[in-house]
Amino acid sequence: MFESTGGFLTISTFQFFLGDTGGGLMQQLSTKMQLASEKLAQAIKLWLNHDTEKDVWARLDVLVADVIEIEESCDSIKEELIDFIFDRSTVLPAMTSDYYRLVNLFDQVVNRTEATIRKLAARKDFPQRIPHEIPEIADRQYHCTCHLHESLQFLKEDRTQIRKVIDHIDAEREAARELDFHIFGRLVSPDYNSKDAFFCQAISASLISVIEATENASNFIRALSAKIGARPSDLV
Repeated sequence: MFESTGGFLTISTFQFFLGDTGGGLMQQLSTKMQLASEKLAQAIKLWLNHDTEKDVWARLDVLVADVIEIEESCDSIKEELIDFIFDRSTVLPAMTSDYYRLVNLFDQVVNRTEATIRKLAARKDFPQRIPHEIPEIADRQYHCTCHLHESLQFLKEDRTQIRKVIDHIDAEREAARELDFHIFGRLVSPDYNSKDAFFCQAISASLISVIEATENASNFIRALSAKIGARPSDLV
């Protein structure tokens, strides 16, 4: 289960720098990113337990459709937010490019999430064996998006907490990579046929790519927090 570092999930930082409109748009993007990640984790668990669950394909189709819709919605929010950032004269030039990059980093998390769930549903039968570590990696990618969502508030309010959030994401990534290595070692054994091995490894690697995208975004938030902490004259 995801445990936060104790902060309230607000986007007051972006409201401070971008106003209610920009802050609200960033909140929407971050929340939808987190929701897409959660639905991916749900889909992976359903896929793993296909032999005991009912109406698996119908339920998977719903989750895939939900994530695709979320991704399309995020694209619209991203474009609206980017237009807002570049049209807003009160945003300092150096910060404009930083916010632009941050928005795209969040969007990349959503894109990789969508790609993973679509790959999962591309095969219309189930592997004979599914590594039990894959759902754990899926949970860890969800935890990473929760921590990433949480980190936004610390840009202005408490930058010392950002390192703690990044440490959480780093720990999740390291644990997920170890699980991926274990999976790979088993998939190349005679216990798995080549089709199942290829598919399971592709899903595992795609989940890792989501985690890596959250890590990229969190590291940039850490760098951005240092810039926000500088004097306004340093940012012109």
